[in-house]
Amino acid sequence: MAKSTELIFAAVLLGIPLWLVARAWVRYLALAPLSAEELLQLRVGLALVSVSTILWFAVAALMALEDYSAGAKTIARNLSPGAVGLVNLALCVGGLVCSFFGLKSAQESVRLRIAIAAGSGCLMFFWLFIAANPH
Repeated sequence: MAKSTELIFAAVLLGIPLWLVARAWVRYLALAPLSAEELLQLRVGLALVSVSTILWFAVAALMALEDYSAGAKTIARNLSPGAVGLVNLALCVGGLVCSFFGLKSAQESVRLRIAIAAGSGCLMFFWLFIAANPH
């Protein structure tokens, strides 16, 4: 029973961010042509949420490998969860800023902005817990 609970917990912690960033990328690829200024802003927001998601998976992999690899254990001991969490929290805030502050005239980008905001918000919540870890 405990093993299945751990698998469900891991699936939630990895599946939700992956689904949100994949949804943002699908909406970006389906986006109609926009002005260069707005397109740059959306690309920056999408890049920030993508980098934060990749780092989330890297931290999860490091935590999973910590018991099996001496190198991973050394990295995990020397890595400050608070610093990593705060850096990624800043990335997520940047993603939120890019999704909220933009040209309101372009209605084509609203779905992408919502997807970037949802991904950034979810990851902010996760990174906040990592940053608050007293480890």
